[in-house]
Amino acid sequence: MRVTGLCLTLQGGVSIGRSRKRGIRAGLSRYLKGELDVKKVAKLRGEIAFAVGVEAGFKDLLFTWYGSKVNDIIRLASRDGGG
Repeated sequence: MRVTGLCLTLQGGVSIGRSRKRGIRAGLSRYLKGELDVKKVAKLRGEIAFAVGVEAGFKDLLFTWYGSKVNDIIRLASRDGGG
């Protein structure tokens, strides 16, 4: 069930949803390839900050998937308000 942009899980938790996570991973992939302009990088940072604010464990998953290569963008997103 989706409510105001968030998904309610069957376990009673809150999630940003699989498609939004997929979009963040795609954005990170483009970021690492140098394909994003400044505005899109800022939007990606905001998406990451939102995701980490809703699901704190998502940050750990990003480190697991991408390693230290995404350290800068995750650190900046977290400092901007995501945890």
